[in-house]
Amino acid sequence: MPAGGCIAKSLEHASEITPHATGKPNPFSILHACEKFKLDPTKCLMVGDSLKTDVLLGYNAKIDTCLILTGLTTEKNLQEVMASKGIRKPHYYATDLSLLAEKKISEIK
Repeated sequence: MPAGGCIAKSLEHASEITPHATGKPNPFSILHACEKFKLDPTKCLMVGDSLKTDVLLGYNAKIDTCLILTGLTTEKNLQEVMASKGIRKPHYYATDLSLLAEKKISEIK
């Protein structure tokens, strides 16, 4: 849910109960899905276009990540990320989602 944090903060203030956040980058949801469907997290891939939520969620869940360069992150951003320190870098990237389906993703070393 977009802006879920704003809604949760309002409810927290009104109820005086601190909620447990389960949205990205919290690994709860993806680890729960792995458990429910009996998936080995080491054989899963977190795919997304955001370094701050999708890639970080993968790292938090100890799942490999693939950054798709069609949304929040572009090829230009990726070059900046690779040059920066202190930011979690994706394990793989693809310029669009169709390349992922064709198994034509690039590994980041």
